[in-house]
Amino acid sequence: GGLRSVLWTDLLQATLLVGGGVVTFLVSLAAVGGWAGVLSTYDARGNSLWSVVQPWDHAFGWLPMVTGALILGVHGHCTDHDYVQRALAARSLFHAKMGALFAALLKMLALFIIAAPGVIAAKLLPELAHPDQAYVRLVSTYVPAGLTGLVFAGLLAAILGTVAAGLSASSAMLTYDFALRVWPALSSRRRVQLGRGLMIAVLVLCALVAPGIRQFQGVFTYLVQLWSLLAPPVFVCVVAGVFTRWATSQGATATLVTGTVLGAATFWTLGVPAVVEWFPVYLRSPLNLGFVITLVCTAVMVGVSLSSASPVIPDEIPDPVALQEMTTGERRAFRAVVTGLLLGWVVLVFTFSPWGIAGPLAAVAGGK
Repeated sequence: GGLRSVLWTDLLQATLLVGGGVVTFLVSLAAVGGWAGVLSTYDARGNSLWSVVQPWDHAFGWLPMVTGALILGVHGHCTDHDYVQRALAARSLFHAKMGALFAALLKMLALFIIAAPGVIAAKLLPELAHPDQAYVRLVSTYVPAGLTGLVFAGLLAAILGTVAAGLSASSAMLTYDFALRVWPALSSRRRVQLGRGLMIAVLVLCALVAPGIRQFQGVFTYLVQLWSLLAPPVFVCVVAGVFTRWATSQGATATLVTGTVLGAATFWTLGVPAVVEWFPVYLRSPLNLGFVITLVCTAVMVGVSLSSASPVIPDEIPDPVALQEMTTGERRAFRAVVTGLLLGWVVLVFTFSPWGIAGPLAAVAGGK
């Protein structure tokens, strides 16, 4: 269905985005006077903006990251339809796994091409009225004219790529998982037409909802709050379905309904400051609330599944993976890359922590 062209387009757009991010990071770092000029950057509470290890009561503190962020990560990168679609389109099991690891590498790289420029912008552009303006202002002010177009092209490419992937995944899911259950006899031509119509409908709906994001402190804050509260039921269903044999469809349905209702109600409640003030500090973070909803969803899944009929599992289930087993060399390469990524993650967390550049070095740079 044209997925090959989508993948090539994604590759080119990602290359532009990474290249533009590297340029923005280097020129903004030079403008602020190098690491020495930006290490001593703190928030209103005195916490270093260079630390990924924040106090437990911070919106993105170490406790919310250990609990809620894990759930959010599994939901976003293991169940999102456009991710799964690309994994299923891989030429082999080895390519699918290495593609996932490459995505993990890009996530680590994002610390330097997305997060780091944001911290530098806090130093260079302290008068910004809204955090969503940071990246664009940084590029338009400090990136040389000849490279500005390249950086903005990468940024627009990322936006367009995300929109295209979301629309494609949404239309495919709605068509095959819902519409074809109602009208199973639809011809291929009708399916394509229905998919296009659904794309337009989803795009219009998103455009109508978009102005409401203005009440949040940036698009990122909005997305984290929304998905932290909607991810728990999906997370529980996927984990139970993959790692257990007692989970049932009745349990999954009850979990999805319960989690979605709780998530929607909590999302609305967080929009009422007077109510949030009555919450304990722990429950004022959407990531922590997502963890609590996950515990409730887990109880629902276990209770309903154990009290309902066991799933009917055939004696012999075709295993398509068996047809594309990785070779010995591919297994070694995969394990080596996994080990390298884990070590790199540990090094990055230590480096960007109170024990690394966000600690003593930052204090020295700031004259403290």
